[in-house]
Amino acid sequence: MKAAAIAVFFCVAPAGTAVAALTHPQPLFPYHAEYGRLSLHSDRPFDAGRANQILADVERRLSRSSLNDDNAHRIFIISSEWRRRALLLWNAGAAGVNYYPLTRNVFLARANIDRDRVMTSTGEPKSPPRTLGYYAAHEIAHTLIKEQLTPLQQLKLPRWINEGLADDIGFGDDADIEGLIQRLQAGDPDLDPARSGYYDRYRLLVGYVMKHRGWVPGGLIASCMPQSEAEGELAADRGRVR
Repeated sequence: MKAAAIAVFFCVAPAGTAVAALTHPQPLFPYHAEYGRLSLHSDRPFDAGRANQILADVERRLSRSSLNDDNAHRIFIISSEWRRRALLLWNAGAAGVNYYPLTRNVFLARANIDRDRVMTSTGEPKSPPRTLGYYAAHEIAHTLIKEQLTPLQQLKLPRWINEGLADDIGFGDDADIEGLIQRLQAGDPDLDPARSGYYDRYRLLVGYVMKHRGWVPGGLIASCMPQSEAEGELAADRGRVR
């Protein structure tokens, strides 16, 4: 079936077909690589050695977290426009999408596997440290977080916890709390999610609250702490954060 015909099919397909495409999209992605429990699938050819390096990097990032589930996870890299619209649905402008609990599959758009980069809508590579490995680990992290919750609890989880923890896992290292505070004080736009689209501020709050209260990620998730409380706690304790 030609790409145009497939695209039309997805637009008019019943819900059951759309769900099947999200849960079993492998036929649409003929190129793949595996590294242990992780697999990388693409609709474009790529260097297998480079893919294995990226998957090893994703594994390293996930394994640092106490939320790591050791389950299989599939990462699908979307290059073609019709696949992006069909599989990202209402999130067509996003870099990555997670549909858990419907599926453990995660989808990333406009990525270059050989360069370990996710590209912007204009074709420019996103800057390190936000590599393809980071984005893949970030999206899988949303599955690890949601596994701790019922569907209703997932809906109530504050955004700063959900995205902050996913970013913490995605970066795969200990948050530089002091450095993030300094950037916040300096007015770094990356610390304003509404302006930058990045979650550095949430990662700061997650790192600070867990360290200050001696919590592990599961404890933070269970708390459902409002962002205002986390912001107030940080500001009151440090006496210097806007």
